[in-house]
Amino acid sequence: MSEENYQNQSGQEHPYSAQSGGSQGGGSGLDANLASCLCYLCGFLTGFIFLLLERNNKTVRFHAWQAILLNFTLIALYIATFIMMQIPWIGVLFWVVYFLMGPASLVLTIVLMVKAYQGQRVNLPYISDYADKLANGA
Repeated sequence: MSEENYQNQSGQEHPYSAQSGGSQGGGSGLDANLASCLCYLCGFLTGFIFLLLERNNKTVRFHAWQAILLNFTLIALYIATFIMMQIPWIGVLFWVVYFLMGPASLVLTIVLMVKAYQGQRVNLPYISDYADKLANGA
């Protein structure tokens, strides 16, 4: 994971800064940083809600897409780990992984919420790139 402020080294505004999307949210009427933070609150559910409400704010749309993609990725990992737990002998290792995934995903979600509220972007491998493309409509 890497953190990215919304201004680059030369002081130019990053395309996902709160100023580029406006400090006020679109349809929700919330501040862009607060709306970005709330995208992660209930996973894909709040992600979809903010995608519908915030049609023009690219910052909020990025965080909404990242929340949706992260949540679906975690669900897929839970399912795969549960299946692997059924294998004799090696399944014990996956029991440990399965029970560590819950606290790890909670900590990750809290970090993403705090960074989004601070106006920063946390780049998750693969997920952020795809969320970036989806937020820009590409």
